[in-house]
Amino acid sequence: MSSETPEPPPPDAILPAAGASPETDALGSAVGTMPSRTESAKIRGWHQPLLGSVLLVAVCYVVLWPIVVALVRDASPDSRKIAPMSLPEAIELQAMKAFAVLWVTALGSTVGSFLNVVAYRMPRGKSVIFSPSRCPKCNSDIRPTDNIPVIGWLRLEGKCRSCRNPISPQYPIVEAVVAAIFLLLFAVELISGGANIPVRLPNYSRGIVGVLFELRWDLIQLYLFHCGLFCLLVSWVLIDLDRQRVTWLAVITGLMMLAVPVLWLPHLLPVPVAWPLQYFKPNLQTSAMASLTGAGIGIGLSLLCSWGLTKQKPVTLLVEQADSVPPRTPDPETQALGDLSPRDYYCIESQLNLVSALAFIGIVFGWQAVVAIGLIAMGLRVLGLPLMNRLHFRLPLTAFVLAGALLHQLIWRDVSCIIGPVISETSISIWGLTGIVLFFLTMMLVNRFGLNPARV
Repeated sequence: MSSETPEPPPPDAILPAAGASPETDALGSAVGTMPSRTESAKIRGWHQPLLGSVLLVAVCYVVLWPIVVALVRDASPDSRKIAPMSLPEAIELQAMKAFAVLWVTALGSTVGSFLNVVAYRMPRGKSVIFSPSRCPKCNSDIRPTDNIPVIGWLRLEGKCRSCRNPISPQYPIVEAVVAAIFLLLFAVELISGGANIPVRLPNYSRGIVGVLFELRWDLIQLYLFHCGLFCLLVSWVLIDLDRQRVTWLAVITGLMMLAVPVLWLPHLLPVPVAWPLQYFKPNLQTSAMASLTGAGIGIGLSLLCSWGLTKQKPVTLLVEQADSVPPRTPDPETQALGDLSPRDYYCIESQLNLVSALAFIGIVFGWQAVVAIGLIAMGLRVLGLPLMNRLHFRLPLTAFVLAGALLHQLIWRDVSCIIGPVISETSISIWGLTGIVLFFLTMMLVNRFGLNPARV
């Protein structure tokens, strides 16, 4: 649980008295908000029931479930036809499955904690690695035990241990989301034997046991490569939500992180530019061409989307509310001028975020996936328009791109079988290209005129 984002003081915060020195105010505030012994005991004991429940579920899964399965198997009349597994072997198997899921969850939540720091510090030019995590209120270092993803925030009830000021729930939410992404890819790609990956033949052995005992390094490399892509996408979404812009250094670093592995290990991009008539073996030439084509189409689609969705609207509602809205000073960190904006939330200032995100997707998945994810993202945004208009809040398009990429991973093989033959080795389907273009333009027009001016 890394805390970096500055937040306004709570409504009941005690302000310093007039004429008091800053040094005295800081010391007095720190002393006055120190937790009492009762509160400290509550902090130490609140997480114990949660950890006990998790431990109880783990014991039931690892020990009790194999016992129940063994009892049912022995009572079955057909149990003699199958060689039974001993109870210690069954418990060992369940323990290995539980450990694998726990390890992936811990890895994902730890990476999510790091992404919180990256999304806040990187656009502001701060060190991502060499500066420790600190409380944004009292600037005190966060203890290692309090920095455990999700658990640390829950254990402290969302408050700093030193000053007891609230810490944004964004941190455990992002950590849990990244852990869920790692688990989703683990189930869809790794455990399934690569059943969702197009062109590539799925592995014969599947499941956690098959992955652990019959390591297929090409599939493990694909899994880690795709996890790295989604980590970049999550960082870009967080930066967009913070109304910041990714730096060119970050974009170049992301390109190097994704392009170099594809050139070094061509099997990381199993889909060629032209849909093959039969199974082919990826090589350096086909992978480089597919990555360049995917990046180019991703950049083109992102420029078209950012141009089509950025518009200047007459904002009568904002003008009517101008007198009732108190003036706000620009934030020194974000330079945000206020809550109200006459432009669409995803405006031209954050164009680089979307362009780089879709370019990353094209490098990793190919042009077919870029087209599919772009269409899915636009469709998801259309479905979310009524809710965003009602809540007077609009998500950046990169958030829908992330959701579309996750959905695309579930149906990657099926989508490639539909979009891939549009450009095959022997011909180009004019009707297929026309249908994709018309659907994309329709989605863009609906998105452009379907979102009302709202608070940002």
